[in-house]
Amino acid sequence: MLVPHSGCNNGDLYENYKAARGDIALSKNQLHTITASDQVCSTFGLHPSLGNLKTLYNEKELMFVANMGILQQGGVNEQNWRKLHDSTNLFAHNTQTEETANVDIFDKYAGIGVGGRMLDVLAANGYKTGAVSVSGSAPPIVSKGTPLLAVNPSGYEKFNPILDRPWNARKTFGHDMNSELKDMNGATTAGSTFYGDVWSEELLKALSENTMLYDRLKAVTLTETYPNTRFGRYMSAIAKMMNTKDDRGKDRDVFFLDSPGWDMHFDIEGPLRVSFSEMSESLMKFRNEMKNLEMWDQVTVVVVSEFARTLKGNTGSGSDHAWGGNYFIMGGDLTDGGGGKILGTYPDDLSNDSPDVFRPGIVIPTTPWESLWNPIAQWFGIEENDLDEILPNRHEFMDRLFSKADLYGA
Repeated sequence: MLVPHSGCNNGDLYENYKAARGDIALSKNQLHTITASDQVCSTFGLHPSLGNLKTLYNEKELMFVANMGILQQGGVNEQNWRKLHDSTNLFAHNTQTEETANVDIFDKYAGIGVGGRMLDVLAANGYKTGAVSVSGSAPPIVSKGTPLLAVNPSGYEKFNPILDRPWNARKTFGHDMNSELKDMNGATTAGSTFYGDVWSEELLKALSENTMLYDRLKAVTLTETYPNTRFGRYMSAIAKMMNTKDDRGKDRDVFFLDSPGWDMHFDIEGPLRVSFSEMSESLMKFRNEMKNLEMWDQVTVVVVSEFARTLKGNTGSGSDHAWGGNYFIMGGDLTDGGGGKILGTYPDDLSNDSPDVFRPGIVIPTTPWESLWNPIAQWFGIEENDLDEILPNRHEFMDRLFSKADLYGA
């Protein structure tokens, strides 16, 4: 995604990259170039399918973070990385997906996501919080007190929808279960229990919310036409849900999508080109939508993976599980801070001789996840005295944490 191009301090870092990447290296003349300051190179290249990201970067609405990944502690090198990361299982999808979702390597708040902890703190401070997933289960936004609302990106379903099917226009099949459930759960009798009352109250509340949200989403008209791809449908569904914020009575929302298909162990070139193109186009449509709604300054989009891929291609012209990688963040509020910049430290040597790389082309991260989530939490409304709950291991990286000003300006 992010390739050294020219103006590098350590010789021709593009040739260094090309040698490290082997047959799966991107050609220099294919790359979209961007400029950077305070990095090993003054010019970097983006994958040819990421032209929209170049546009957003140049408009200071997108920033990159170089060489970020899960870290248990600092001082990591090729000789000690196993010993210094004995509380996790690097390179395993399931473990690293959990680590990235929770950012809690010692499981102090086991099962609660980093976004979920933000919601818990905000709710305790009087905010009305929402957690919405368009991808089913959503570990990063699981919280103690904010229920997860899972929305089908193909359309929000009405309770007992069979009555409204086109082939059932005369209501010859099925019956109105809403009325029956309301009658059954609406009255408290001498035989009612506390458990039963709570159950009935929550059920009736859910039915009411389902009707309200179904009607509200049906009425939403988006200003952009999203690609008919998985990623496009996800972003379209999130945009629609953002239109219902006031109807749902929320002060703060966290949305989650999970886009599979990036585990490219074989023939990486074609699938990566398609996946990058679908993601890039969908994100640009979403950004345009938010600008049209005058909401872009209230949104931060974080695009991450559980780990990066090996620099060296494998025998199947693919790439395998690795560690440190390059990621990006979008939002209207970045224009006075990190927008148009690359934060973190891009490696000055990508060969296996580098102290930050070990075979087969695995890069040791120099920026922990805590660095990124620290300022995002502050922007979201988390006070300084609550940040240790959001990021339980951040004390290990106090000299590496980005500030709110780094991302969002003064």
